[in-house]
This record gives sequence, C-alpha cells and structure tokens, in this order.
Amino acid sequence: PIGVGPVRFTANGLWSVGGDRFAGDLVVQRATWGGLTLVNLVEIEDYLRGVVPWEIGRPDWDALEAVKAQAIAARTYTIRHLGRWEELGFDVYADVRDQVYRGRTGTAEITDRAVKETRDEVLVFGDELARAYYSSTCGGHTSTLTDVWDREGAPYLTGFRDVDSKGRSWCGQSPHFRWTEVWSARELGSVLRTYLGDEIEQEIEPTEFGVLRGIEAVQRDPSGRVTRLRIRTDRSEYEVWGDRIRWVLRPVHSRFTILRSTMFEIELQEAGGALGRVILRGGGFGHGVGLCQTGALGRARAGQRAEKILEAYYPGSKVERRRATPG
Repeated sequence: PIGVGPVRFTANGLWSVGGDRFAGDLVVQRATWGGLTLVNLVEIEDYLRGVVPWEIGRPDWDALEAVKAQAIAARTYTIRHLGRWEELGFDVYADVRDQVYRGRTGTAEITDRAVKETRDEVLVFGDELARAYYSSTCGGHTSTLTDVWDREGAPYLTGFRDVDSKGRSWCGQSPHFRWTEVWSARELGSVLRTYLGDEIEQEIEPTEFGVLRGIEAVQRDPSGRVTRLRIRTDRSEYEVWGDRIRWVLRPVHSRFTILRSTMFEIELQEAGGALGRVILRGGGFGHGVGLCQTGALGRARAGQRAEKILEAYYPGSKVERRRATPG
C-alpha cells in the first residue's frame, strides 16, 4: 500500500505503463486532485528521445535538419519550463499540455541522432532562453503569440507568410494544409452547450443557451485566423477569443478532439428558415506560433540547415550550447 508520501522505484531496465515502455526511475505519488500521478525521472537528453519522434515524426534522412531543429526547440522548451508544475510534483506533462512524451516507445535512429548531434544546444534570444513554441502546420502563415494567448508578446513570435521564393507554402504537403469540418445545427449546438461555458469561464445552463442561430468571425489577424468568434442563439450572444475557439468548435465527424486551427471561413446553410448546417473550410493544424513542423520538413528537404530553419521561425534568435538549468 502507498502511504502519504511518494514512492520511488529504481529501474534497472525497461518498464511499461499503458502499453508504452520507459527507462529511468518511476515515482508514484498522490495527485492533488485525487488518484495517483506517475512521474518518470530521466535526464533531459533521454527525455528528448521520447519526445522528438512523437512531435515531428520519423521522416526520411533528407529531413534530418528539421528533426535537429525540433530537438533544439523541444530542449529549449523543456529547460525553460523546468519547475513549472513543481506544486504537482513534476516538471512537464507528457501530453499536448507541454510536449508528447512516450519514453522508449517509437524511438528511431533519425530522432536519436538528432538529439545526440544537438546535445545541450538551445535557442536563445538576447540573454534568455527563447519561448520555443511550435505546432504541426501553419497553413502558409504563422501566428503572432498575442493573437493566440493572453501572454506577453515577443519580437521573435510574430506571424509571417511562410513561403519559398516562388510563393509556395513550405507546409503545403501537409494533410492538414487545407481541411473541412461540418456540423448540423443540432450537433454544433450540443457541442457548444457542453464546452462553451468552461472556455469563456461563464456558467451557462443548457436551457439558458437556447437554440443555435449562427456563428460569425468578428475579428481576424493578418494570417486570416479568427481571433474573436461570436456565437448567436435565440436567447443570447457569446464571444470566444484566441486559441480557445478551437476548444469550443469541437468536431463530431473526424478523429480530432478539438478544431485543427482558427484559420477558417464560415458557411452557414439554412433549412426550413432556420440554421441547418455549419461548414468551416480551414487550413493548418495547431496554434501556429513559432516553428511550423511540416514547414521545417519542407525547408530541410530544400537544403536548409537546422540553424537557418530556427532563424526563420524565431527571427533574431540563435543557437547556443548550454547545460540544463532553468531559464
């Protein structure tokens, strides 16, 4: 039985949880919200071996420089966030709240090599570790941080068109470069009743929400992303800001748990004088701030080195070698 304090298990080999394999020690502790938290204690370079293949994938060798850029960005993010969740007993979540981490599951030669060849390399702006945010597919234009989250801006996290010399988007080969999501009015109304209140921090009773009449983009950023969305019902109006829009407009006919991007156009179709369907035609996958992973792959295949890729997505930054200390 586990007492009030954490229990540490020292591993001499690999161990498994939920089908994934891990190395390093395991700490089992009581979670502040009840239940148990499992914490894997590993060195940062070993941790990155379990992050990089799940963040940028395992591409062919012609994209090695993109994988190295990802390793540097992920290392920078990790070191900068050491101690972030100290009150919960760990440094980073093993999912999209920080970075996806699955231990030794899915490691590959190319990702291991990228981590090894960039050992201790981090991204800095001035004297500080950069805020090395990244996402899957920018859709041809990256985002400005302050248009996405209520956080202090940074000069190297400003949106720009991410295209080559011929005007072609570097991430144009992504399966998420362009997409469509469709809801019936009833389906989207049900989604909004479930999630809207939490995302705008307002208690909304199901009967108070009423019947969905429509949604509209009332503000966009220079990339075309919706930064302020208005939701109209027969009883009230609500507004959602920034990246929270993705958490409100959750798909019901695709495998994605939240909307892929806020870069979309809206089509409302009527049926019998009322709202019948809502169609979003969009582009990109993720928040769009910082490095575009599929854009980085395209740049690497065109011959760009990791340092140049990082300079493109974090202008004015540079790569330095630093030991892992909180930044």
